[in-house]
Amino acid sequence: MNALLFTLALFATANADLQQRAESAFRMGIENRNDAKTARAMFQQAAEAYAAMRTQGADNAELHQNEGNARVLAGDAAGAILAYHRGLRHDPNSGELRRGLHYARSRVAFATADEQRALGVADSRTWGSRLIHGYRFHILAVLTSLGSLACIAWFLSRRHRWLAAGIGLFTAAGIWTAASVWTTQDRGLPHAVVVRSSFLRKGNGVSFPLQRDLPLPAGTEAKVRFDRGSWKQVELADGSVGWLPANAVEIP
Repeated sequence: MNALLFTLALFATANADLQQRAESAFRMGIENRNDAKTARAMFQQAAEAYAAMRTQGADNAELHQNEGNARVLAGDAAGAILAYHRGLRHDPNSGELRRGLHYARSRVAFATADEQRALGVADSRTWGSRLIHGYRFHILAVLTSLGSLACIAWFLSRRHRWLAAGIGLFTAAGIWTAASVWTTQDRGLPHAVVVRSSFLRKGNGVSFPLQRDLPLPAGTEAKVRFDRGSWKQVELADGSVGWLPANAVEIP
């Protein structure tokens, strides 16, 4: 028991030290904002400290948002996109995380405007899906409570309209539950991010021809279809499919 407490104390101390280093480096980056080179170096140090906290087991929306902010200010769009996606796993409705992700996406260095339009990814969740996700339990509770009251009223009065109302409300609750599951699935968000500029190929090897003439820039988002050896087959936002080296792709 004492050994466990000692280990936990060491972990907490290490994380506190890393957080202090990250916050200090971030402040220095802001203070040196007129010196772009120095500021970026400070923001990179902050990002690395936040990443070290994550490596040691820290995992929450605020940490990932802080890392994303530091990385985007350090000029690391791909790392920022990964960090914001990690944060959104914890808090899918966070406006700050989504604004950060939107900005980081705008910093991806696509070669042409056409490439950006074809391969850029937007937040596919509609206002309706955000409403369902944010209030699904509240609305479900209201529907089931009203359904229960209607059934009680039917039991006491034996009036069929109360029974019909109860059945209707419980049916609505079931439909609402199904809609909640369907709209909150992570179908629109990418499963992976390209972390270093790489050519998309038609097969899993450098001997295969290129699928696209231009390399995919770091920060391009894709869905991983499956792995084969040291390669991953991915699907891009425009629907095109090809292969990338596994070490060029990272899953948030």
